Amino acid sequence: MESSSASVIRSFLGRSKAELAFYSDQFAEALAEDLSGFPAKTAADPTGGDALTAAARADTLFNSLRIPVYFDAAPSIQIRLWERTLKILLDTDRARYAALHKGTPFYFLGIASYLAEDFERAMFYMDCALEQDYRLHGPRWYRIPSGMFVRLDDIPEAQAGRVLVRNAKNLFESFGKSITTAGGAPMSLDEYRARLVNHGIERNSELRSVVTAFLSYLLEVTPRRTQLQLAPAGSGTGEPFFLHLFKGSVLFESLLRTSLAGQPIVASDPKPILKKLLSSRDIFQGLGLNRAPQGLGASTFGNVVKRIKDDAAAGVPFNERAIRAVWAVRNTTGHNLAWPLRPDSAEYEELFVLVLGSIMLAINNLYQDHMLETGGA
Repeated sequence: MESSSASVIRSFLGRSKAELAFYSDQFAEALAEDLSGFPAKTAADPTGGDALTAAARADTLFNSLRIPVYFDAAPSIQIRLWERTLKILLDTDRARYAALHKGTPFYFLGIASYLAEDFERAMFYMDCALEQDYRLHGPRWYRIPSGMFVRLDDIPEAQAGRVLVRNAKNLFESFGKSITTAGGAPMSLDEYRARLVNHGIERNSELRSVVTAFLSYLLEVTPRRTQLQLAPAGSGTGEPFFLHLFKGSVLFESLLRTSLAGQPIVASDPKPILKKLLSSRDIFQGLGLNRAPQGLGASTFGNVVKRIKDDAAAGVPFNERAIRAVWAVRNTTGHNLAWPLRPDSAEYEELFVLVLGSIMLAINNLYQDHMLETGGA
């Protein structure tokens, strides 16, 4: 039987602006009527039969709106309409909204945001979907599409975002090869899953932001590459590239802080600077270095680029070169965006690989004790 809200949407489809149906009073009223039939409280057993039945009903309601079908070529419209739908439900009855299983709209919001190249939004909503699914499915979370997404698992076919997962996985593996070519040791997918994702989902919730930041940092390189190809380096804004690289450097610092080697330092000093973290024997030896790394001593972003090239010419090993680079990027872009020239494509690519290499190095070397097998990986 068709829901009231779905019938309103269908009635508007013959109009030139079908999305206007979602902004109509009829739709809002019908959606409120649909919501009234759902429980006002979550089931006592979040994985029991009542919870599963309520979640299935919610999935049916959201799928009946057919937003990804009606607006398949317009991800930005999908985002607006999903958010509009959820806002109506929230404003109608906050208790029922809280109890309602929202895995489906959050998952498709993640996909639409990915397609719109709004990767932070994409990973936010994908993590929201995962939280909903984890509450419902518990230890089976990695078999649910949202879990497959954050684990970059493109093997199961039963996932609407499979192509996007495969694209992200290919990007992960492609840059792993770039790191190998540069002399580093990339992180494997199994290591990424077992040392970071599984642990973040099942044991340490503060790592959830690290997981989503890692993925959004990785995915954002594609549009940034395109921008530099279409508008080569020169005068003009470098904001997108400075902020992207800065994000990667903060992610590296976050990994140091939350590692077992970094936790005692943070406990004694809640705001340790990167130099203090890298001066810790447990950290620099954990990263595979014989001594604490030295900074590049670069005061401008242009000097950072030059000295990174000098390090490469001097044969500085990749791991040390990557850490020196990410440290310098953190200090320059974290305090100033007003640099006269943006990097060119080759410089940006090298900086991205060095920052990503330092991130993978930290996960590989400092998170070995976090190993957590889930579903065989």
